[in-house]
Amino acid sequence: MRYEYLYDHEMFDLSANGQYCGVLVPTHVMKKFMKISAKWSAEIRQLFNENKDELLVSDWTGVFPTDENGKTVGPEIVTYSSPEDFNKLQDRIALFVPQPPVHKDVYICERETAKQIAQEIWDEKQQERTDERDGE
Repeated sequence: MRYEYLYDHEMFDLSANGQYCGVLVPTHVMKKFMKISAKWSAEIRQLFNENKDELLVSDWTGVFPTDENGKTVGPEIVTYSSPEDFNKLQDRIALFVPQPPVHKDVYICERETAKQIAQEIWDEKQQERTDERDGE
């Protein structure tokens, strides 16, 4: 079923600000994006290195209370900087490098059809795992 919906161009998934939903771009756009990202991240690392004495290592933690049914009822997230991690600043600055987008098979369809496609793929993978175990 899924092949009738499969988009016939190679596409790459670019997430926006670490979110799971972004944009899908063709190869030529992805290559230009990576060039711009490399320049941008080099400039950001330089800015951070020039201002290291004003930066802190960022981390987060939180509480995730649940109700009597185990459902999360409202997390509370706190951003903090631990003095124990101050020596890790250079490692954090080094993280600002462009990450290549991930190649994705793209299906042009509605959400419900996409869920059916996902189920089809999952079922096939489960069958492959079963076949591998039986072959051992």
